[in-house]
Amino acid sequence: MIDQTRILCVLARERSLADYAPGTINTRTCSQCGERVLLAPSSQKLLASDPTIELVCFGCVELKPDDTHDLAPGAEDEVRDFLKKGAH
Repeated sequence: MIDQTRILCVLARERSLADYAPGTINTRTCSQCGERVLLAPSSQKLLASDPTIELVCFGCVELKPDDTHDLAPGAEDEVRDFLKKGAH
C-alpha cells in the first residue's frame, strides 16, 4: 500500500532540458535534498491537481519492493511525441 504519491525526478544538473519533452521545467526542488529537479508537463499537471504530491529525486528516493510505479497521465504520449521528432 502506498502512503503517499511521489513523483520521481531527475536532478536538473544531471540532464539538459533539451533531452526532455517540450515544456519540461527545472524550477522545482526535491523535497529531500533541495536540489533542482526536472519536471515534465505530465508531472506538472499531476502536481497541479494535487499539490501535496512529493517531488523526490532518484538519489534520495527509497523504494520498497511493494511500491507501485506508474507514469503520470500523458507521460507515454510525451515520450512518443519526443521520439517522433527525432530527439535522442
